[in-house]
Amino acid sequence: IMAATAQDGVAFAGTFVEIDGVVVAKVTSFQSTSEISEEQVSGSEDTVGTAPNKITKEVYKPVSIGQTAQAEGIYKTSDQGQSDLQDAADTGLEVQIRHVRQDGQGAIYTGFFTNYQETGQLPGIYTWTAQFRVNDKEAVTGTPS
Repeated sequence: IMAATAQDGVAFAGTFVEIDGVVVAKVTSFQSTSEISEEQVSGSEDTVGTAPNKITKEVYKPVSIGQTAQAEGIYKTSDQGQSDLQDAADTGLEVQIRHVRQDGQGAIYTGFFTNYQETGQLPGIYTWTAQFRVNDKEAVTGTPS
């Protein structure tokens, strides 16, 4: 699955989700989040103040990073391959989201959907929202949109 997106808050012309070369949905919103876990590594040498008021200064280091993304979009039930989007979400299939800003800079996020919802409000048109666990992120340079 490939999803090309423009920067948040700008037009999403040409933004879509693609599976095996087939456009299955349009992405209308994209957001990524990083969370870093830390560990305290303070030692006896990490102090502030002077005796008798010397105290240990807390020192931390990062130990892991987790990244997620959220995407929203629409698809037409008459389009080819739209069930592949649901199938990918239902089976934990590894997918890619291509996010490229208007300046042509961006990234390919590789991972899987952790949550997927779709809603049909108009005949033949569905909106979808998905949470995505990112396991790999590769910088890309493309053509500005």
